[in-house]
Amino acid sequence: MVSEIDSLRDQLWRQVAHWRIATSGLADPEDFAPASAWQSVERYLGLTVRGQLSETLSRLRSRISALERDLRTAESVEALEMTRRRIVRFRQMFLQTEQVIDFFGEAINSRVSVRISELLSACDRLAFASMKGALDQLTKSAPPVLTYLGEGLGASLLKQGLRLWDGGSINPVAAIKVVRHNLLRPAGSLFHESGHQVAHITGWNGELRGALRDLLQRDDTLASRWSSWTTEVAADAFAFACTGFASTATLYDVLAGDNDEVFRIIPGDPHPEGWLRLNLSAEWSRLAYGRGPWDDLQNAWALSYPLTGAARGVRDFISRSLPVLPDIASLCLDRPMVAFGGRRLRDLINPGRVSPDSLEAMATRYGHALTTSEHVVTREGVRLAALHGLRMAQNPQDMPSIASDQERWMRLLGSSRLAAAA
Repeated sequence: MVSEIDSLRDQLWRQVAHWRIATSGLADPEDFAPASAWQSVERYLGLTVRGQLSETLSRLRSRISALERDLRTAESVEALEMTRRRIVRFRQMFLQTEQVIDFFGEAINSRVSVRISELLSACDRLAFASMKGALDQLTKSAPPVLTYLGEGLGASLLKQGLRLWDGGSINPVAAIKVVRHNLLRPAGSLFHESGHQVAHITGWNGELRGALRDLLQRDDTLASRWSSWTTEVAADAFAFACTGFASTATLYDVLAGDNDEVFRIIPGDPHPEGWLRLNLSAEWSRLAYGRGPWDDLQNAWALSYPLTGAARGVRDFISRSLPVLPDIASLCLDRPMVAFGGRRLRDLINPGRVSPDSLEAMATRYGHALTTSEHVVTREGVRLAALHGLRMAQNPQDMPSIASDQERWMRLLGSSRLAAAA
C-alpha cells in the first residue's frame, strides 16, 4: 500500500506536470497571433513585445522548476502542504500571465488586413511623434507605441512602465486602443492617450493637480472636483496643443450623447462633466487663436444642451465654473511647470503650428504632395492629422472626400520606408 506521503506527492506531481505542459503551450507567440500579424508591426516593436512575453514566460518556467524541486525534496506531509499552496498560487500566476499574452496577442491580431495594418501603423507613428516632440526637449525617451483596434466610443491607454497583470512584467509599450469609428479621425483620442503617457512620464499630473487647487482655492467644491479631473484635463490639453481645433471638434462628436450623459457627474470618475469639458477645449482655441469656428461650435453646444436640462446641483456647479474656464485654460497652456523643466506646455508643443491659418499655409506650400509624398507625410504627420480634422470640422458636407484623403496619407505613412527607418 502506498504511504500517505507518497500518495499526496503523486497527486501534486500530476498537478505540477499539468501546469508544466500548460506553460509550454504559451511559448509560441504565433499561437496567439499569426505570423502575418506579427510581421505587420515594426520590427523593433514586435521584438519589444515578444521580448517581454519571453521574460514573462521565463518567470513561469522558473516557478515550475521550483515546484518540482520542492516535490523531490519534501519529506513530510507538512512540507507537501506548503508545496500544494504554492501550486495554487502558481495557478493564479499562470492565469495572469495568460491574460498578458492574450492582451498583446489580440492587440497584434487586430491588424486583420493590409488596410487596417497600415492605418494602425500610421497611428503608431503619429502617437510616437507627438510624444517624442515633447519628451526629447526634456531629455526623456518616448516609448514604443502599439495601437490596436477596439470597440466603443472612447480610446484607452495601457501606459508603458506600468506593472502588468502577472505582477512581475513591466509593460514595454504605450498600448493605445483606437476605436473603430475614429480610426480616420485621430486628431482627438489618439493624441489624448499620448498625452496621458507624457503626463505619466514627466509627472505633470501631480503638479497640475496642485496648481488647479491653488487657482480655485476660494471655492472648495470647484477646487476639489476640478483637481480630481486633472489627468483627463491634462490629456485634453496635450491633444489640443498637438492638433488644435480638430481635437475639440472630435471631442464634441464623442461627448454628444443625451442630456444625462452630457450633464452627468460621477463621483470618482476622472473625466470632467461633458458640458464643461467641451467648453474648456474651445477655450484653448480662443486663448491660442482668438475668435474662430470654435465660437460657433460652443453656441451649437449650448443650443443642443441648454443648462435648463441639467439637474440643479450640476447647473450650479457649471455656473460657478464658467467664469474660471479661461483661467483653467491658461493654467494648462501657459503655466511654467517643473515637470516641463520650467517651460510651458505651449513651449514644448506650439499650438500655433496647428492654427487654421498655419495649417492652410502648409497645405498651400506642399500642394498635391501633401498626401502623396512619403517625405511630407513622415515629416508632417501630426499636422496632417490636425489639418484634416480641421477640414472635417469646417466642411462636414465634404467629410467623405476628406476622409478619403486622410486614409490615403495615413496608409502611405503606415507603409512608408522612411517612417520605418526613422
